Amino acid sequence: MDAAAVGQVVRGLRTERGWSQGQLADFLNAAAGTPTLTRNDVSRWENGRRSPRFWLTHLAAVFDVDVKDLASAGSPGRSQLRSGFAADDSMRELAPTDGMAPSEAIISTMELFRAADRNVGGGHLYPSVIRYLQTDVARRLFDADGGDDGRAVFTAAAALTEMAAWMAHDAGRDSATRRHLSLARNLARVSGDRQLSAHVLASLSHHARHVGQHAQAVQLARDGHDLLAAGPRQPELAARLLAMQARAHAEIGEAAHATQLLRQAEDALSTEEEEELSPWVSRFDEGSLASEAARSFLRLRDMRAARAQAERILQLRTPDRTRSRAFAQLTLARTLIAKGDADEACAVVDQALDATRQRSSFLVTQQLGEVRQLLLGSKDSSVVTTFLPRFESELAQRSWLYEWLRREAELSSARGAQ
Repeated sequence: MDAAAVGQVVRGLRTERGWSQGQLADFLNAAAGTPTLTRNDVSRWENGRRSPRFWLTHLAAVFDVDVKDLASAGSPGRSQLRSGFAADDSMRELAPTDGMAPSEAIISTMELFRAADRNVGGGHLYPSVIRYLQTDVARRLFDADGGDDGRAVFTAAAALTEMAAWMAHDAGRDSATRRHLSLARNLARVSGDRQLSAHVLASLSHHARHVGQHAQAVQLARDGHDLLAAGPRQPELAARLLAMQARAHAEIGEAAHATQLLRQAEDALSTEEEEELSPWVSRFDEGSLASEAARSFLRLRDMRAARAQAERILQLRTPDRTRSRAFAQLTLARTLIAKGDADEACAVVDQALDATRQRSSFLVTQQLGEVRQLLLGSKDSSVVTTFLPRFESELAQRSWLYEWLRREAELSSARGAQ
C-alpha cells in the first residue's frame, strides 16, 4: 500500500465533504468507539508520513467507499477514488455548471446534496450546504439582473435554504431550522413561486408542531391551502398540507379531526393533477402519507393503526430510503412493545440499527433512545436483557457523535455570521 497515495485520497475525500482534519479524527474515533486518534494523526496520513493501514476499515465506513479501493490507491490504473462526491474540493467538479443559467446550476448542486443526504445524513452535510449558500448562492443573488433568471435565482435560493432547514432539523438544531425556514419563506415570496411558497409553509407547520406550537402549525398549513386554493390543482402539495394539519391535531389528542384530515389527504393524492409538481418541491407520495399517518396514530395511542401504517411504509420504501424505513421500524417496535412483544421489537430495532449505522441523524438517535426507555420495562425477557447492553453501547456512540456534530455546526454557523 502506497502511504502517500492513500494520504492524497484521504485528503480529497475529506475536503470534498468540507470536514477539517479534527472532524475526520472525531468521526473515526466515534466509528471505532475509541478516543485515540487526533488531528495530527490525520495530518501525517495526508502528508504521506504515516500509513493509515489499521484505520482503513473505519475510513471506508466514514467515507462510504470500498475498503479495497482505499487499500489499492496508487496502484496502476487507479489514479483517483470516487465515492458519493468526486475526490476534490469543489462541488462544481462533480456537477459542471459551465454554461448553465444560475438557477440551473443551483438545482444541479441541490440534487447532489439530496443524494448525499440519503447516504450520510444531514448532520454531516449541513455545514457544507450553509457554506454553499453563503458563497455561491449569495453571489448569484447579487449578480441577478432582475430578469426571468433573476427571479428564478430567488426560487433556487429559497429551495436550497429550505433544504438546509431540514438538515438542521435532522441534526436537532431547532433554532437554526426556524431561521432557515423563515428566510426560505421570504425568498419564495420574492420569487413568486406559488408551489414553493406552499411547500415552505408545510415545512414551517411541521416544525411548529415539532416544537409544541400546535395552533400555529394548523394555521401555517391552512395558509398553504389558501395559496393553492385558486388552482391549478396540485395533489401532492395539498395532501402534504392536510397531513401537517392532521399531525398537529393528533398532538393535542383530537383523534376524530386528525383521522378525517388524513382521509382527506389520501383522497387528495388520488386526484388528477392540473399542474406538474415543481422541481424545487419535495415529492409527497403514499409512503410519505403513511409516515405522517403512522406518527399521528402513534401519538393518539392507536397502536393497531400505527402498526398498519408502519408496515405499509416498509412495503413502499426501498432499502436505500434508510431514514424513512428506520422511523417506520421504530414506530413498529413501539407498537410491538405496547402489545407485549418485546422480543420481536428487539429484532426490529436491530434492523434499524444496522441500516442506519453510517448515517448521522439526531432524530433517529433520539427515537432510538425513546425505544430503549420502553425496552427497560421488559427486562424480564432474556432476549431484551441480552440485547440491551449492545443497544446501549451503540446508542452511546451515536449520541456522542451527534453532540460533537452539533457543536461543530454551531461554531461553523457563528463563524459564517461574523
